[in-house]
Amino acid sequence: MARNGKLTSKDHHLALALAGGANIREGAKRAGVSERTAHRRLSDPAFQKLVLDARNEMLRQSVGQLAEATTEATTTIKSLLLCDKPAIRLAAAKAILDLAPKLAEFLELDERLRAIEQSSTDEGLNP
Repeated sequence: MARNGKLTSKDHHLALALAGGANIREGAKRAGVSERTAHRRLSDPAFQKLVLDARNEMLRQSVGQLAEATTEATTTIKSLLLCDKPAIRLAAAKAILDLAPKLAEFLELDERLRAIEQSSTDEGLNP
């Protein structure tokens, strides 16, 4: 970090490397800093937040990509239900029957969580 307390471009490169799973040695090398500097950065709360924010953004992007792929996967499985080969139709049907209850449970839990969050907001417990 620069002496004025602001994060530098090397700090951002290091944070991205660490957020992406690099160890200290790899992250320091990618960012062009020493391992000692990388260790010092990790003790700084502002840098820790930078790493956490970068990791969260990576996860948000991954979830978006998975959601898009889920639509394609669903279309593929549905098309396999029309296949001429019984074994393929059976496998597709099993996949749907295995996944449908899990998806329904997820949606129910999501709805319940939203209701709890709304209730706590309405009661002034969650700003």
